[in-house]
This record gives sequence, C-alpha cells and structure tokens, in this order.
Amino acid sequence: MIYIDNRHKNKLRFIALMLVLTATLFSCTKMDQYQAIVSTDQTKPGPVTDVKVNNINGGALITYTLPKSQNLLYVLAEYTIRDGKPMQAKASYYTDTIRVEGFAEEKEYTVKLYAVSRAEIKSDPVEVKIHPLTPVFKLVRSTLTIEPTYSGVSIKGTNKNKMLENVVLLEYDNVTKGYNVVDQRYRADSVIKYSVRGYDTLEHKFGLYVSDKWGNVSDTLLATIRPLYDVMLSKSKFSPYRLGTDAELYTASSGFGPVEYLWDDNTGTGWHTAGNLTLPICVTFDMGVSAKLNHFIMWERYDDYSFAHNNPKTFTVWATNETPQNVTLPATSNEGDVIGGWTNIGNYKYPDPPSGNKPPNITESDKQFVKDGVDFDISVGNVKMRYIRIAVGTTWAGNTDAHIMELNMYADPR
Repeated sequence: MIYIDNRHKNKLRFIALMLVLTATLFSCTKMDQYQAIVSTDQTKPGPVTDVKVNNINGGALITYTLPKSQNLLYVLAEYTIRDGKPMQAKASYYTDTIRVEGFAEEKEYTVKLYAVSRAEIKSDPVEVKIHPLTPVFKLVRSTLTIEPTYSGVSIKGTNKNKMLENVVLLEYDNVTKGYNVVDQRYRADSVIKYSVRGYDTLEHKFGLYVSDKWGNVSDTLLATIRPLYDVMLSKSKFSPYRLGTDAELYTASSGFGPVEYLWDDNTGTGWHTAGNLTLPICVTFDMGVSAKLNHFIMWERYDDYSFAHNNPKTFTVWATNETPQNVTLPATSNEGDVIGGWTNIGNYKYPDPPSGNKPPNITESDKQFVKDGVDFDISVGNVKMRYIRIAVGTTWAGNTDAHIMELNMYADPR
C-alpha cells in the first residue's frame, strides 16, 4: 500500500484544480472563437485567374489560380442547368479546382466564378465557357434493353461511370390511356441487370427511361412484351436432403441452423452453418417436384448483417433430377458442368450495394435492398430438376461459415 501525507495530498489537489481550470479556459476560448463573426474585413477579394476547363460527362472540372488574399474563404461557381434552373458549387481555398455538374445537354454553358472572403464579400465575376460531354443519364439510357422474361421483363444495361442513376419502368394503363410508374431503382453499379416480375403472359406495353439527381430525364424506350410462363413452386413439398459433404448446422440459438428455415416464409430465420468449414459451403434439399427452373429469390441476413458477416457473396447452384450423389463440389466451375450427376445451373455474385458505397459504409436504402430479397435468373433451365445444392464460394466478411434466410424457387412445372 502506498502512503501519501497531507502535504503531498494538497499538492496533488492543486495540480488537479489547475488542470480543470486550464481545460475550462481552452474550452471557452474554442467556443468563443467558433461563435464569433467570421470576419469584419469588408475588402473585396481579387478574382481567380489562369482559368482552365476539363469537360466531363454532364459537367466540368474548372481549375484556377487563387487571388493573393489572406481573407479568402472559398470559390463560388454560379450557373444554370435545365430550363434556367440556378445552381451553385463551392470549393475551399485549400484546392484550386471546382466541379460543376447537372447539365442535361452536350452544349456550351456559361459559369461565373467568384472568390469569396471570410466576410462573404464576393469578387468580380469571371465568366467561363464550358461544354459538358454527354450526361451519364443519357449514356446509361443508350445502353438499356428490355426483354421478356419469366413473369415479367428483364432490364439490362451498363453504367461505366458508376454514377447513381434512377432507372424507371412504366406500364401502359388501358383505362387511363397513359403510362404509370411501376418500378424504379437507383443504380450505381457498372452493370445493370435485373428483372421486374408479377405479370401474366398477356401482351403488355412498357416504357423505360433514366433520370438523375438533378431532375434530368432521358427519352423513353418503348416496348410491347409478352412475359413467359412462370409459377412459384410450393414450399410445402420441400424437404432437407442431407449429404455427407453438406456443412454442419449451427445449434447455438433458436431461429438459426436447420435447412427447413430456408422455406418457412420467415426472412428473420435461416439456414446457418457452424464450424471452421472448407469452401465451398454446401446445403442440399428436395423441392418435391421436377420442374424447369427459371429463377429464384434469395433473402440474406439483413439490417446490420447486410453486405457483411456470413452472407454469401459468390455462390453456385447445382441441380439434379436423379437420386443425389454425395460428391465434393469444386470451388470454381462453369455453367453446364456436370459432376457426380449434379449440373451447375448458375454461378452467381450477390449485387454490390446499389448506392455505390463500399461496405461497411452502406446506406439505409442498401439495407432495404437486402431485406427485400434479390432475384437471380437461371440460364440453364431447359431440363427438369428436382434436387438443389447451393455451394457458397465466398462470404462478404470472408468467413468460413454461411447463412441464408429464405428461398423462393420459380419454375415451369408443366
């Protein structure tokens, strides 16, 4: 035990008191500076000089030399985009470049640049001519296709710039004699590929356009389409079909583990493995009926688990119509490959977050995307299959465990 006499106790109290007073003093000083007027200097700053323009898709990067002013705070760009809509962009005095964007046309526009002081005094304007390249929303629209698929339409395209664009699907209403929005999706990934389903096999008129965050809208692609026949297989016929090379099941808590949770119509429970497993991680089940498979919807674990943890990132779906054989499946294979009676009917990569953000910096919309389930097409579907094996190749966290919450299987059982 350490003994401290009264003289040293008093000294320690004095030091502690001084530390508290010092911290309080600095705290008050910072707050006073933060709340004080930025500047009372009303001197007009000089304009930016040596202006250069680098035109980009839907905008421009403008570089310049800053005026020699100790009171400079930022550079302001003022311009108009569509129908005279006013826009502003600001750049700190720490940089020599400002980005202007949102332009709907590939033509000449005028941008006014101002140097702005800490007292919000603007310099004389410097007018700059820019000529944006083709806006991204138009580039994306030019690549889009819309084709018939099972119970709906398949939409494909590219977004090489990976800008956040809104792809909007319209359907013609025979009663109102006009087109209504039936689906819209914000996409920032480089490849656009998804299906919109829920339609019968009758003829439907669709329209497709792209808009951006500035309200610019492309022209509309029109198409008349007959969706292909498709039904969801009854989950009441599904049952586990465990093979020796299937993964061990998690048993530590209720709601996770058993294969049956894949078809209990509850996306809050799911198949979950346990142990330090060897990839690929496999699960097998019997659909109870032979059918030509068209597509499936997969629900991964959502909310804080979205694009993380043991959720599959890449996986392969294998199928057979014969009595299943217990074989070790390869980590990689090609669609159509047959191993021990199992046919590879699809290699899949779970989509990246639609926002374009990289995990774990995802948005609430990204989490909702996972919660809504993801639809995957099956390209090798001309032969009837009954038994399914899902082989998880990688997970979002790189773990050697996996979990899937729910599966809906769609097919032509005729």
